[in-house]
Amino acid sequence: MNAGTGRVGRHVTSRIRVRGWLRTRSPLHVGGVGDDPSDPLPIARDGLGRLYVPGTSLAGVLRNWSRGRDDTGDGLAELWGDAVTGHAARVFVADALIANDTRQDDRTPLLGLSDLEYRPSVGIDRVTGTAAQEFLYGRAVVPAGHYLRLEIDIESRDEAARDEARMGAMLAALAAGEIRLGAATGRGYGAV
Repeated sequence: MNAGTGRVGRHVTSRIRVRGWLRTRSPLHVGGVGDDPSDPLPIARDGLGRLYVPGTSLAGVLRNWSRGRDDTGDGLAELWGDAVTGHAARVFVADALIANDTRQDDRTPLLGLSDLEYRPSVGIDRVTGTAAQEFLYGRAVVPAGHYLRLEIDIESRDEAARDEARMGAMLAALAAGEIRLGAATGRGYGAV
């Protein structure tokens, strides 16, 4: 119960909301569930079969980027939540549908399965560090040049200016290419 209002729930004085688009600058792979293990590693699809990047994945990379960038030791848990203390996150990141352009209506053309590219790879033997015998696999990737609908909210209590600065820093890092999304970022994937 909030001491000031006597109501149950979060004490929120303002909400900082960002809506926009992220453009893929390199291939992107965010894994999903496949039907056949011999098929390429699939891209995540929502309940309607649309290609998307889960909000939890986006929140995870943003939280990881935030680590060590706050001026207080407990700033990360205060903003992103803490399972140990039961403190809920104040940042909410929506699922990001993958689109062909940035129109903002119901006719926005979404990326389809036929638009994906296939990237073959070989497995590495962890003992020898060389290519593993008979271990060829592939992954489906979103080609560069497509768009993710970005939606982030921060529920602010009494520190709106600080939260606005945090949001600005995250957006600046995304714009500067400091934050990569999905799998195989060490291979150059996931630049937005």
